[in-house]
Amino acid sequence: MYKVYHAETVEEAIQVGLKDLNVEENDIKIDVVDPGKRGIFGLGKKDAEVKLTVINPELKMYESLDALKFRHTRLDNEANITDEDTVVESNVIEEEFTEEEARDEVDAITKEAIEVPNEIIEDHSQVEDEEFLEGLEDEEITETVNFSEEKSEETEDVVKVPKITFEEAAERTMNYVHSVLTEMSIKNSVTYTIDDREINIEIESDYASKIIGKRGATLNAIQEVAQSYFNRIYTSYGRIIVDTENYRMKREETLETLAMNMTKKALQTGLPVHLEPMPANERKVIHNALSNVTNIKTHSEGEEPNRYLVIQKK
Repeated sequence: MYKVYHAETVEEAIQVGLKDLNVEENDIKIDVVDPGKRGIFGLGKKDAEVKLTVINPELKMYESLDALKFRHTRLDNEANITDEDTVVESNVIEEEFTEEEARDEVDAITKEAIEVPNEIIEDHSQVEDEEFLEGLEDEEITETVNFSEEKSEETEDVVKVPKITFEEAAERTMNYVHSVLTEMSIKNSVTYTIDDREINIEIESDYASKIIGKRGATLNAIQEVAQSYFNRIYTSYGRIIVDTENYRMKREETLETLAMNMTKKALQTGLPVHLEPMPANERKVIHNALSNVTNIKTHSEGEEPNRYLVIQKK
């Protein structure tokens, strides 16, 4: 989706467009169609023309520019509806959580749920131990116990072995994500794939925008608690990636476009450009995108979770 705007200067045209679309500068791609002309004594004057294209994946889900522009009005109207079933039907709503708020909400939902699977795992391991011992002869049991006693004296060099396999941990983490979303009253189906030590969990749902949240805040929070859950049931390394509607790739493309837009701004004004706070992995995308750009340098400032990236001219 895009729209063209005119004003006396490029900057004025951009501001007119941002206000009209009800978006922020990092939600769009800016193309200067015509920089305009000042003219002499009013003669030959020509307005600047810019083309603003929506690149934010969440905002691109709206069916039209009008739906995009009036989304906040729509949200206010829906807040006044008392019929809960009717409210649920509106699934294309941009969540206004920050990542920290989204994490708190997901944590609140998962606080009790995260304990249950761990108890099951402990019970499961005890049953496996009992079944293992039942299958041994008395002499073998004695030898096993003696062997264990000998090894217990060398605890400093013992390496802990996971009680479950990597694949089992992946499947349990996928089921955990499904249960979290179900607790959030979101109908969903979940699948996973494994690439080396990385587990990619893909969510399918009619409520993708709610799962994603504002600039991925809710999705990032879900991924964080999923990683925490995985770390509790599996003692070796594994990385969890949670995605829906190919959001991660779209977000990366958005960040790369944002990086180039803000680079142009930094070079034109000569002033440092401060981006909004974002997670470390997203800051890394922008760092990498601009690593080979001449006359530009980037660095991060602030403390997590409000750490942000600065783009400035060398």
